[in-house]
Amino acid sequence: MHYVGTLDEAAFSVPPAYEKHNQGYSRIALVDHSVGSVHMGLGVSKLEAGGRLASHLHSYEEGFFILEGQVLGSVDGRAQHWRTTRSVAGDAGSATKATRARA
Repeated sequence: MHYVGTLDEAAFSVPPAYEKHNQGYSRIALVDHSVGSVHMGLGVSKLEAGGRLASHLHSYEEGFFILEGQVLGSVDGRAQHWRTTRSVAGDAGSATKATRARA
């Protein structure tokens, strides 16, 4: 299966699971079940300056790239400082993460 999509900046929204656990976070899903993907998702997220995501745990692997700015975060309680073009990955169920965008 092949899929070609476009990024619609107006479509950024807060995912329902994050509505009460974030400040300044929004996301667009590019690949998910709606386009036939069963086990993988791909999206673009925004975290506004000073924004935050509450600590959370994934039951799957997660990786992300910082495309612009800096993020302060923690993985398993260890403070991290991520910058532009830095890739970050975590194993399934092994990392509790929290993030805050730097102003």
